[in-house]
Amino acid sequence: GACKKYGSVQYLGNAEEPYLYAVRLSDVDDGVIAFHPNTAGIAQELISKTDAKSILIEAEDNIGKYLRSENNCIIRNSDSSIICGANVTGIPKGVTSIDDYAFYEATVAEELTFPSTLEKIGESAFVGCKNLKKVTFTGSKIELGHSSFENCKTLETVALSGKLTEIPDHCFFGCNALSEIIIPDSVTKIEYLFIYIK
Repeated sequence: GACKKYGSVQYLGNAEEPYLYAVRLSDVDDGVIAFHPNTAGIAQELISKTDAKSILIEAEDNIGKYLRSENNCIIRNSDSSIICGANVTGIPKGVTSIDDYAFYEATVAEELTFPSTLEKIGESAFVGCKNLKKVTFTGSKIELGHSSFENCKTLETVALSGKLTEIPDHCFFGCNALSEIIIPDSVTKIEYLFIYIK
Protein backbone atom coordinates (compact mmCIF):
# COMPACT_ATOMS: atom_id res chain seq x y z
CA GLY A 1 0.00 0.00 0.00
CA ALA A 2 1.03 3.57 -0.68
CA CYS A 3 2.07 5.87 2.16
CA LYS A 4 0.38 9.28 2.11
CA LYS A 5 0.45 12.24 4.44
CA TYR A 6 -2.49 14.36 5.54
CA GLY A 7 -1.49 17.23 7.80
CA SER A 8 0.54 15.68 10.62
CA VAL A 9 -0.85 12.17 10.03
CA GLN A 10 0.79 9.49 7.91
CA TYR A 11 -1.49 6.95 6.23
CA LEU A 12 -1.47 3.54 4.65
CA GLY A 13 -4.05 2.90 1.98
CA ASN A 14 -4.64 1.79 -1.59
CA ALA A 15 -5.06 3.54 -4.94
CA GLU A 16 -8.81 4.01 -4.46
CA GLU A 17 -8.60 5.09 -0.82
CA PRO A 18 -5.16 6.38 0.12
CA TYR A 19 -6.28 7.61 3.58
CA LEU A 20 -7.60 4.38 5.07
CA TYR A 21 -5.37 3.68 8.04
CA ALA A 22 -3.58 6.29 10.16
CA VAL A 23 -0.26 4.82 11.27
CA ARG A 24 2.04 7.62 12.40
CA LEU A 25 2.09 11.18 13.69
CA SER A 26 4.82 13.61 12.77
CA ASP A 27 4.48 17.19 13.98
CA VAL A 28 1.23 18.23 15.62
CA ASP A 29 0.39 21.72 14.35
CA ASP A 30 -1.29 24.09 16.79
CA GLY A 31 -2.16 21.25 19.13
CA VAL A 32 -4.67 19.83 16.64
CA ILE A 33 -4.72 16.32 15.18
CA ALA A 34 -7.06 16.32 12.19
CA PHE A 35 -7.84 13.03 10.48
CA HIS A 36 -8.89 12.74 6.83
CA PRO A 37 -12.69 12.28 6.31
CA ASN A 38 -12.06 8.82 4.78
CA THR A 39 -10.03 7.46 7.72
CA ALA A 40 -11.25 3.94 8.51
CA GLY A 41 -8.78 2.97 11.25
CA ILE A 42 -6.23 4.51 13.58
CA ALA A 43 -3.19 2.65 14.91
CA GLN A 44 -3.37 1.77 18.58
CA GLU A 45 -1.64 4.29 20.84
CA LEU A 46 -1.30 6.79 17.97
CA ILE A 47 -2.94 9.57 19.97
CA SER A 48 -2.89 8.13 23.49
CA LYS A 49 0.18 9.94 24.83
CA THR A 50 -0.24 13.08 22.77
CA ASP A 51 -0.40 16.63 24.15
CA ALA A 52 -2.78 17.67 21.37
CA LYS A 53 -5.66 19.77 22.65
CA SER A 54 -8.05 18.85 19.86
CA ILE A 55 -8.58 15.59 17.98
CA LEU A 56 -11.10 15.48 15.17
CA ILE A 57 -12.25 14.03 11.87
CA GLU A 58 -11.81 16.82 9.35
CA ALA A 59 -15.20 16.59 7.71
CA GLU A 60 -18.40 18.60 7.73
CA ASP A 61 -19.82 18.37 11.27
CA ASN A 62 -16.85 16.08 12.08
CA ILE A 63 -18.65 13.11 10.50
CA GLY A 64 -16.49 11.24 8.01
CA LYS A 65 -17.17 8.23 5.84
CA TYR A 66 -16.25 5.65 8.52
CA LEU A 67 -15.52 7.62 11.68
CA ARG A 68 -16.78 10.70 13.49
CA SER A 69 -15.39 12.83 16.29
CA GLU A 70 -16.85 14.40 19.42
CA ASN A 71 -15.27 15.60 22.71
CA ASN A 72 -11.84 14.54 21.35
CA CYS A 73 -13.10 10.97 20.98
CA ILE A 74 -13.02 9.15 17.64
CA ILE A 75 -16.18 7.06 17.16
CA ARG A 76 -16.89 4.35 14.58
CA ASN A 77 -20.08 5.25 12.69
CA SER A 78 -21.20 1.65 12.08
CA ASP A 79 -21.64 0.71 15.76
CA SER A 80 -21.14 3.97 17.74
CA SER A 81 -18.07 2.55 19.46
CA ILE A 82 -15.22 4.79 20.68
CA ILE A 83 -11.98 3.59 19.11
CA CYS A 84 -9.62 6.13 20.69
CA GLY A 85 -9.32 9.50 22.31
CA ALA A 86 -7.10 11.85 24.31
CA ASN A 87 -7.65 15.07 26.27
CA VAL A 88 -11.23 13.87 26.54
CA THR A 89 -13.69 16.31 28.08
CA GLY A 90 -16.53 13.79 28.40
CA ILE A 91 -17.88 10.56 26.98
CA PRO A 92 -20.23 11.46 24.10
CA LYS A 93 -23.91 10.57 24.41
CA GLY A 94 -25.16 7.61 22.42
CA VAL A 95 -21.95 5.55 22.37
CA THR A 96 -22.52 1.82 22.86
CA SER A 97 -19.01 0.59 23.65
CA ILE A 98 -15.42 1.63 24.24
CA ASP A 99 -12.84 -0.43 22.37
CA ASP A 100 -9.83 -2.19 23.92
CA TYR A 101 -6.99 0.25 24.69
CA ALA A 102 -9.11 3.23 23.54
CA PHE A 103 -7.76 5.64 26.17
CA TYR A 104 -4.47 3.89 26.94
CA GLU A 105 -2.36 6.28 29.08
CA ALA A 106 -4.43 9.18 27.76
CA THR A 107 -5.32 12.41 29.53
CA VAL A 108 -9.02 12.61 30.40
CA ALA A 109 -11.36 14.82 32.44
CA GLU A 110 -11.28 14.42 36.25
CA GLU A 111 -14.84 13.08 36.22
CA LEU A 112 -16.32 10.84 33.55
CA THR A 113 -19.98 9.86 33.44
CA PHE A 114 -20.78 7.01 31.09
CA PRO A 115 -24.03 7.41 29.12
CA SER A 116 -26.89 4.96 29.65
CA THR A 117 -26.35 3.63 26.11
CA LEU A 118 -22.88 2.30 27.00
CA GLU A 119 -22.94 -1.49 27.34
CA LYS A 120 -19.28 -2.50 27.19
CA ILE A 121 -15.87 -1.20 28.17
CA GLY A 122 -13.08 -3.12 26.48
CA GLU A 123 -9.99 -4.58 28.08
CA SER A 124 -7.30 -2.11 29.16
CA ALA A 125 -9.51 0.70 27.85
CA PHE A 126 -8.46 3.24 30.50
CA VAL A 127 -5.10 1.80 31.61
CA GLY A 128 -2.91 4.47 33.21
CA CYS A 129 -5.31 7.32 32.45
CA LYS A 130 -4.11 10.64 33.77
CA ASN A 131 -6.27 13.03 35.87
CA LEU A 132 -9.20 10.63 36.28
CA LYS A 133 -10.70 10.91 39.79
CA LYS A 134 -14.29 9.72 39.49
CA VAL A 135 -16.23 7.43 37.15
CA THR A 136 -20.01 7.08 37.21
CA PHE A 137 -22.00 4.48 35.31
CA THR A 138 -25.63 5.27 34.47
CA GLY A 139 -26.72 2.42 32.18
CA SER A 140 -28.67 -0.65 33.22
CA LYS A 141 -26.56 -3.03 31.11
CA ILE A 142 -22.78 -2.94 31.42
CA GLU A 143 -19.85 -5.29 30.92
CA LEU A 144 -16.29 -4.47 31.97
CA GLY A 145 -13.16 -5.84 30.31
CA HIS A 146 -10.20 -7.09 32.30
CA SER A 147 -7.68 -4.42 33.35
CA SER A 148 -10.10 -1.76 32.11
CA PHE A 149 -9.07 0.83 34.75
CA GLU A 150 -5.72 -0.64 35.78
CA ASN A 151 -3.10 1.82 37.09
CA CYS A 152 -5.42 4.84 37.13
CA LYS A 153 -3.32 6.31 39.95
CA THR A 154 -5.64 9.25 40.72
CA LEU A 155 -8.97 7.35 40.60
CA GLU A 156 -10.79 7.82 43.93
CA THR A 157 -14.47 7.04 43.37
CA VAL A 158 -16.26 4.44 41.23
CA ALA A 159 -20.05 4.19 41.05
CA LEU A 160 -21.07 1.06 39.14
CA SER A 161 -24.68 0.57 38.11
CA GLY A 162 -27.33 -1.62 36.64
CA LYS A 163 -27.00 -5.25 35.75
CA LEU A 164 -23.23 -5.60 36.04
CA THR A 165 -22.58 -9.22 37.01
CA GLU A 166 -18.80 -9.44 37.09
CA ILE A 167 -15.80 -7.33 38.03
CA PRO A 168 -13.06 -8.96 35.94
CA ASP A 169 -9.46 -9.54 36.95
CA HIS A 170 -7.18 -6.53 37.36
CA CYS A 171 -10.09 -4.21 36.62
CA PHE A 172 -8.97 -1.71 39.28
CA PHE A 173 -5.49 -3.13 39.91
CA GLY A 174 -2.97 -0.45 40.91
CA CYS A 175 -5.68 2.17 41.60
CA ASN A 176 -3.96 3.13 44.85
CA ALA A 177 -6.10 6.24 45.50
CA LEU A 178 -9.41 4.35 45.24
CA SER A 179 -11.37 5.03 48.42
CA GLU A 180 -14.98 4.39 47.40
CA ILE A 181 -16.53 1.83 45.09
CA ILE A 182 -20.28 1.30 44.79
CA ILE A 183 -21.03 -2.26 43.69
CA PRO A 184 -24.58 -3.16 42.60
CA ASP A 185 -26.36 -6.23 44.02
CA SER A 186 -26.28 -7.85 40.59
CA VAL A 187 -22.52 -8.52 40.89
CA THR A 188 -21.99 -12.22 41.59
CA LYS A 189 -18.32 -12.55 40.67
CA ILE A 190 -15.32 -10.44 41.65
CA GLU A 191 -12.19 -11.77 39.98
CA TYR A 192 -8.72 -12.09 41.40
CA LEU A 193 -7.12 -8.81 42.50
CA PHE A 194 -9.82 -6.44 41.42
CA ILE A 195 -8.20 -3.87 43.69
CA TYR A 196 -4.73 -3.52 45.07
CA ILE A 197 -4.64 -2.88 48.82
CA LYS A 198 -1.41 -1.31 50.04
